[in-house]
Amino acid sequence: MRKIILICALVSFAKAGVILDDIQDVIGNSCMTNPLFLVSSFTVRPWPPVIGSVLFVNMTGIFQINEYVSEMIINTYYNHIWESEDYNINESFDINSSTSFLVTISSGNSYGNYVQQVIIFGGNLTLRHLACWQFAYSI
Repeated sequence: MRKIILICALVSFAKAGVILDDIQDVIGNSCMTNPLFLVSSFTVRPWPPVIGSVLFVNMTGIFQINEYVSEMIINTYYNHIWESEDYNINESFDINSSTSFLVTISSGNSYGNYVQQVIIFGGNLTLRHLACWQFAYSI
């Protein structure tokens, strides 16, 4: 009986380890020095991406200043070409406030290497970079 319980426990731990390996809190890295929005978590689901899928991107962080966020731009690099999509945010955030920006993007419909950049811009009249995060993958 002890052997059966031990085997069941080992199988459970092994499966839990596999599940935990697929969950990452930070995918990619900053593409900006001294960001005004410090990214604490950046997730992409599914990870790794598969061809023709919708990617659910969640960027969480803390504002270092009081700021009005005007937009988020997603840049996609594939086959030596950059393409951009703009998302209006139009919301004010207080210093030290934590927030998450959620967006869905396409993984791509062709096999190859991709780089995705998520850039947050602040300001009403003069835009400035608040954060830039990028991640790369192959499908």
